[in-house]
Amino acid sequence: AHSGIKYDQKVSCNQFKRSVIAGLLYEVEPELSVECFDKLYRETKNFHYASSMFAARIELIKASGNGVLKYRHALADWLLSIEGRDVNELNDGEICNWFYCLQELEEFAEIDSLWLRISQRKKMNVDIANNYCMSLKDRGRDYEARKIYLDLKQFHNVEELNEEVEREILDLGERIIGDQEPMLIHILTDRYANKPKSSDELRRSYNEIFATSKSLSEIVGIVSGESVDEFLYSGLIRIMGEIQLRKKNIQNHNKGNEKNSRIVGEDLINDWVTSLFNRQYAYMGLSCRDQARGGRSESQKTPGEIDFFLCDNRNDRMSIMEAFRLFSNDTTVINTHLNKISGYDQECLGIVFIIGYCDVADFSGLCHRYEVDTNDREYVGFTRSCRGDDKLIVREDSDTIKGYRVRYRVISQLLFFI
Repeated sequence: AHSGIKYDQKVSCNQFKRSVIAGLLYEVEPELSVECFDKLYRETKNFHYASSMFAARIELIKASGNGVLKYRHALADWLLSIEGRDVNELNDGEICNWFYCLQELEEFAEIDSLWLRISQRKKMNVDIANNYCMSLKDRGRDYEARKIYLDLKQFHNVEELNEEVEREILDLGERIIGDQEPMLIHILTDRYANKPKSSDELRRSYNEIFATSKSLSEIVGIVSGESVDEFLYSGLIRIMGEIQLRKKNIQNHNKGNEKNSRIVGEDLINDWVTSLFNRQYAYMGLSCRDQARGGRSESQKTPGEIDFFLCDNRNDRMSIMEAFRLFSNDTTVINTHLNKISGYDQECLGIVFIIGYCDVADFSGLCHRYEVDTNDREYVGFTRSCRGDDKLIVREDSDTIKGYRVRYRVISQLLFFI
C-alpha cells in the first residue's frame, strides 16, 4: 500500500509537470499544447484538462485560419466533456472561450441562450460581458451592448473599465449617433408612406408616373422593379396561360365520328394575343400591333411583315414577335420562321420574342428535341458570342409552357401546349 501511494504521487507529479509544460506551450506552440492536454485528458478524464485543450485548440485555429469546421469540432468535443455539468460551475475563462467559439461560428441563438443561463455574477465579469457585447455589436444591437457596458461600470463602481472595453464603448457611441439620423428619416418616411392617401393624392401619384414623359424603363422599374424584357416576358407568360384556359375555342370541333381537336390557323390565336396584351397593358400606354389582323392567312402576308410588334408608352417600337404553329420538331418550319426575323427587323430592336403554338401528344419530348436543336442552330443576323456562353437558358418550365432565352439580343422563345 505504501509503495502504491508513492506510485500515485509519482504519476500525479508527472501529470502536473506535463500540464505546466503544456500551459507554457499554450501560446508559442499551441499544437504541442493540444497534444499534451489531449493525452492528459485521455489518461485522467479530468474535464479541466479538456478545458485547457479546448483553449489551446482555439489558439491553434486562430494561428492557422479558415477554421469554421475546426471550431465546430473543438466545441463539440469540449461540450461532450462537460456534459451534465452546471454551466455556473465553469470558470470564467472557460465561459469566455465558449462565447468566443460560438461567435466565430455565428451561432447567435446559442450565444443568447448561454447568456441567459449564466448567473448575474458571471454576467458582471468584464471579459464574459465583453464577449457577449461583441456578438451584439456584430448583429447591430448597439443599444443593448452599450447598456451592458454601462451596467458593468455601475456594478464595479469605476469610471473606466479596461482599455479594450473603453474603445468598444466609444465606438458604440459613435455608431449609435450615426444611426439616429437615418433611423429618424426611416420612421418619418414609413409613417408618411403608410398614411392613407386621398383620391387627389393618388391621382397626382398616378399622373406623375404615367402621364409624364418618363421612359418605359423608369415606369417598369416603379411598377415591378424588373427590366423591360423581364416585364414583357412575364406578361406574355400570363397571356399564354389565359389562352390555354380557352383552348377549345381555337380547336376544330368533332365532325361526326371524326375526332379532330387540332388548333386552327394561327391568325385567330394572334388576334387573341394582341387583344389580351392591349387589355393587360393599356394602363401603361403599351400596345401590340398585329400585322395579320383581320383574318388574313400566313400566305397573304408580304415577306417583310412581322406577326407582332410591341410599342412603348411613346408609341415607339420596342420589340417584335414571331409566332407559328408547331405539330412536330419540324426544323424546316422552325428555321423558316427564325431566319426571316433579321429581314424585317431593320431597326435591330433589342427584344425579340418567338412563340410556338404546339399541338402534340408528347409536349415534353418535343421541347427536349427543340432545346437540343436550338443550342446548335444558327440564326441569320444573330452571330454567336465569341465567348461561347450563349447557350439556351430555360426560364419557364412546366408541363404546358416552356420558356427559353437565346442569344444576346434578348431573344425569348415560348413554346406552349394547346
